[in-house]
Amino acid sequence: MRIGFPRDESERFAALRCLFADDPQPAERAREALRLFASAEIDLRGLVGAWDDETAVAAGLFCKLPDDSAFVWPPVAGEDANDIVAVAAAILRTVTVLAAEQGCTYAQAAVDPSRADQCHALEASGFRSLALLRYLQRPLDRPLPGVRADSGKFLTFDHRHERRFEAVIERTYHGSLDCPGFTGLRSAADAIRSYQHSGEFTPQRWRLVENEGDDVAVILVNDRPDDRVREIVYLGVVPEARQQGIAQQLIIDSLAEAMADGCDAVLAAVDAANDPAAKLYSRLGFVPNFERAIYLWAEKSQALEDR
Repeated sequence: MRIGFPRDESERFAALRCLFADDPQPAERAREALRLFASAEIDLRGLVGAWDDETAVAAGLFCKLPDDSAFVWPPVAGEDANDIVAVAAAILRTVTVLAAEQGCTYAQAAVDPSRADQCHALEASGFRSLALLRYLQRPLDRPLPGVRADSGKFLTFDHRHERRFEAVIERTYHGSLDCPGFTGLRSAADAIRSYQHSGEFTPQRWRLVENEGDDVAVILVNDRPDDRVREIVYLGVVPEARQQGIAQQLIIDSLAEAMADGCDAVLAAVDAANDPAAKLYSRLGFVPNFERAIYLWAEKSQALEDR
């Protein structure tokens, strides 16, 4: 079996048909992906397939991100694949080698936790289970909570304040229950670069909270104008300022602004193990939308062993 990049357009199409095998119309999805790739609207350079003789049997995709990490779309096997987990694991091992060659220090994948085949393939290829993320949404057709508190003064993001944002984000990682396995894998500067590419970067809705002369919290909210929603891509409070209502007020303020601007909903994601955050979002009217199991591969795997 040959595993690697497609050699020509026909192999790329065949690999994409495998990647979209779970879609009701895989061929249409594959043609649309090729059209978007040709117009540079999406990146398919990380498409990796498995061929048995000349037949594509499975494919996965990875994309290098601005923070020198990679996001991996786990392999999907077509109807001609025999040992699905073994083929998918072989593709994923190739993906991690290619990602490392491109300077990626870690890669992550998000899969439906009910897809045992994809979870097993990730584990068999050196990925580790990191967290179960719950993706939430707060519809804005219902009244907002009447709770009001002073979260302190805030300033919005620009390059003059970038170092302050980085410093307070680093502090919010201490003792955090939100994906603690990420700690030490990327700097706050890397995280900021990544968040800037999640949806439409909107610096006026990236806010740093100052309370009594100390920087104590950040909330980073991006737009998704095509969907008429906004997303809280990061919310963090430093340890010494937790349990004071700051996070709650920041969320309420973001909901109120989104409602005033005509958005339909605000999105967020929370680690299922982060019970305080889950309860806070629930109190404020957020409801579960779907779940994803997050898996992590790190080039410096010893960093994970030491945790």
